[in-house]
Amino acid sequence: MSVFDKIKDAFSGGDKDKAKEAQETADRLKEAAEKAQAEQATKARDEAEAREAADRDAADRAEAERQAQVDAEAAAQAEAAAAELRAQDEARQAEEARRAEEERAAAKPRLSVGRVREVVAHDSSPSTPTGEGMDKELGMLLETALRRALDQAGLPNRNTDDGSLGTMFLESYSRWQGHLGYSGSDADGVPGRDSLAKLAEATGMFDIVD
Repeated sequence: MSVFDKIKDAFSGGDKDKAKEAQETADRLKEAAEKAQAEQATKARDEAEAREAADRDAADRAEAERQAQVDAEAAAQAEAAAAELRAQDEARQAEEARRAEEERAAAKPRLSVGRVREVVAHDSSPSTPTGEGMDKELGMLLETALRRALDQAGLPNRNTDDGSLGTMFLESYSRWQGHLGYSGSDADGVPGRDSLAKLAEATGMFDIVD
């Protein structure tokens, strides 16, 4: 017999207590059902919110990973671009240095050993008046270079810097040859190819062509 049937019978039989008891039982059952339904709804809502929170967290992590990947790619591209710019700048500087060296080399006088020896032979000859150089430009260049080399070596220099490669030049050049390790007739003050090449190397003022 259902609860409602009991209520009906209670009223029909005039049993108010039974009817009241039945009504209370019905109320309790209804309240329990409503409570269970509410708890179930709350649980379902909590589970849904938890799923939504988990989905948001997963989405946030995915977005953070995507952004990190984008940032890493951007950093790699920036580093590659910077490396390329550095390489281009280094290449440019190397090319500028090469051109500058070529320009300096092209601007240097190019001396023939034979011509130098010819001028020295003329200017240091007893028959040549003092100070009368055969090639004043060449003479001034060698005198200046020799003075610089002797100063660097801490050796005395008797050049007159008049462009004439006479006896004073021979004496000073002999000191340069001695500084290089020559002695005797090899240090007579008359320039040879090796000593001239070392003078050119020490001063950077000219090049030897033969």
